[in-house]
Amino acid sequence: MDLTPNELQIMSVLWKLNNPLTGSEILKHSVNKTWKDTSLHTLLKSLLAKKAIAEHGFHKDGKAISRTFIAKLSSEDYYTNFFTSYPTEEIPQLFSMLMRRDDINTETIERMEEIIQKLRKELESLDK
Repeated sequence: MDLTPNELQIMSVLWKLNNPLTGSEILKHSVNKTWKDTSLHTLLKSLLAKKAIAEHGFHKDGKAISRTFIAKLSSEDYYTNFFTSYPTEEIPQLFSMLMRRDDINTETIERMEEIIQKLRKELESLDK
């Protein structure tokens, strides 16, 4: 599934908070968004059409009633599908480029090291 950068920003909010959100809640948590607030309805409609999100219910806030949305597409499924098109021999270069981002911190590196160690153990157990 192809998501635009703007759609991906909305999905990131839904993935991070992992509970039903109204449009105004999505806007509130979209800190570094590159799209205008008035584009939210169009982006949500597109994500609904792609079946990346679903309506979950309604939330009443005073007199206003708003739809709530949840992610149907998990971040793991999205990134797995996105990155499986890369040839295996290019994965180290891709990994290196991702880890050179300005916002990478030691906590992120430690999490990646844990993942690599876990995968190494799984592969070693398959080889035996």
